[in-house]
Amino acid sequence: MAKYYPGKKIGKLTILKSVRIKSYYGFECQCDCGNTLTVARGFFSKSEICCADCRTPKVEDISGQRFGRLTAIKYAGKSKGKQTLWECRCDCGKTVVVHQQNLKSGHTSSCGCYNSEVASGALKTHGLSGTRLYTIWHDMIYRCYNDNHRSYKDYGGKGIIVCEEWKDDFEAFRNWALQNGYKDNLSIDRIDSDKNYCPENCRWATNIQQANNTSRNLIFTVDGCTDTLANLCRKYSIRYSVVHGRIRNGWDVEKALKTPAKEKRARN
Repeated sequence: MAKYYPGKKIGKLTILKSVRIKSYYGFECQCDCGNTLTVARGFFSKSEICCADCRTPKVEDISGQRFGRLTAIKYAGKSKGKQTLWECRCDCGKTVVVHQQNLKSGHTSSCGCYNSEVASGALKTHGLSGTRLYTIWHDMIYRCYNDNHRSYKDYGGKGIIVCEEWKDDFEAFRNWALQNGYKDNLSIDRIDSDKNYCPENCRWATNIQQANNTSRNLIFTVDGCTDTLANLCRKYSIRYSVVHGRIRNGWDVEKALKTPAKEKRARN
């Protein structure tokens, strides 16, 4: 049987003294890191004999991997919310600590220098920073990467990112736009609203098409036709606000669409 006595070192722990733990005896120990802890005899049979702070975390090793302008250097512990943190080096030379999930989702791809460059117009704009297309490109990036943007929660907050082809190069985005039907009365629209901004998932659409593609749309089937509530209201020539209010008040959708709205009486 193993003998345990003050001064004996097991793993990273050095036994200081025997102590009573409820109805049995254990040991007060000091870890190599300086932490003091009390353990039961059975603790010494574990594969990692150390304090909790020194225990090897079970995390995915992403050291050396690049995420935009960042390269993961080493594991940096856990955040207060128990999220895995990595120390990263940015291409600009700065070192930052970033949540692993933000690295892998593409939400964080620089130390902050990228947003500064966008704000200052330092990225490649080729003298077109005052155009409507540049404004569309700029806003697309900001709502995906700047958590101060009013719409961030619906884009970057949901993990939506901009592809590398467009993210750092306005001219690449502009060339795609002009070759794929851009007009001044159209806006950029993601075909699948759960996927990212990239050539394969984007098109130029009218405001009505954009509205029909939002994740907030209400979808119903009436007379064998499945469509958004907005389109069904146009089909039955009735105001959306009237139908939406009726449905919220418990009306059947077909009755809500087909019952004529009462006309407001003109005041004398």
